[in-house]
Amino acid sequence: MFPSSTKLSSLAIVEIQLIMHKLDITDILNLSQCSKIMRCASSQSYAWKYAPSKRILLNDSSKLAYTIKIFLSCVNRSPLCCSLQHIPIKLMYDNKQFRNCDVTPVIKSITVLKDFNIRSIHLESSNIKNKQAISLAYAIKSMKWITKIDLNNNGIRSKGVIALADAIKTSKSITQLDLRWNEIKDEGAEALADTIKFNKSLKSLNLGIGSIMDKGILALAESIKHSDSMTDINLMGNNFTSSGLEAISDALKYSKSMKSINLAKNNIGEKGIFILADAIKYYNTLSNLNLSENEIDDEGIAYLVDAIKHNKSMTSLDLSYNKIGYKGAKILADVIINHSISIKNINLGKNNLEFEGRFALTNAVTYDPNIQIFCDRPVLYS
Repeated sequence: MFPSSTKLSSLAIVEIQLIMHKLDITDILNLSQCSKIMRCASSQSYAWKYAPSKRILLNDSSKLAYTIKIFLSCVNRSPLCCSLQHIPIKLMYDNKQFRNCDVTPVIKSITVLKDFNIRSIHLESSNIKNKQAISLAYAIKSMKWITKIDLNNNGIRSKGVIALADAIKTSKSITQLDLRWNEIKDEGAEALADTIKFNKSLKSLNLGIGSIMDKGILALAESIKHSDSMTDINLMGNNFTSSGLEAISDALKYSKSMKSINLAKNNIGEKGIFILADAIKYYNTLSNLNLSENEIDDEGIAYLVDAIKHNKSMTSLDLSYNKIGYKGAKILADVIINHSISIKNINLGKNNLEFEGRFALTNAVTYDPNIQIFCDRPVLYS
């Protein structure tokens, strides 16, 4: 099918991990020549049938997509190997070794594999731009079993995000989408908000460091308010103001499914914590809240602990890298001693608690041995 002299250049690597059965067998096949694909299809077919984790390293070239298709069809025709179209496939791109190469052939290979049983795509830090994102979105529309897509830290802008949002809108299998460290902006956020309205399988959405402002946050909040499937959203490091935070707080009051929200690095401050505290006071679904790096001081803690007294679902609270001093630490310690709270893990790292604040918290954990308080001094462990 290919002449034996045909060679592939080594610019990048695609890993296709085929998860089959329970035996712990892993084989690495470096297919530097296309002719080896034919030999591998027959000699490795028995191992393929029983190996639970098969990783195939394919060197990149302009014919990468065609090469993958030929290889899979060869193995698929083997009488000893079950149909690859029914085997879960995990696609990963080795961006660590080849950071600056063109990812376009990798995207093309995925479009070739779109009819196979692809369960997850991992293309983080792969220099994907809008053009490649749009091509990937086209392939995703045909993937019936895919559950996870990780595209964090790429160069995808609003146009590419809109294409991806449209692709997963009608998906019945995708549960996780990671788009952090991309230029999502308000236009992309609005498209994703529309996707949340229609998609009933999506549970986790990571939009951290996405340059999303109030307009996009308002759209997302409105969709979250009425979603019965969304359980986890990361909005860390975006550019929304108190108006956006009010929309998020309002959404939390009505959401029936949200369990974890990351609002770190948003400069919430005292005004923002007052708005948020009112929302979580009686919202008894949220279990994990991240408020790291938000300029929260002792007065902000006073608002928050009032909400903690009433909330019966929250188990983890991250307040690291804020401006909490010994007064705030004492307020928190008092709540632990005098009220039965649901929180079991509190992160207070990189705050200025001073000795007096640390002493108060150390005393507080003796009243509830199930609580762990993490900070810069190990003395606070229960």
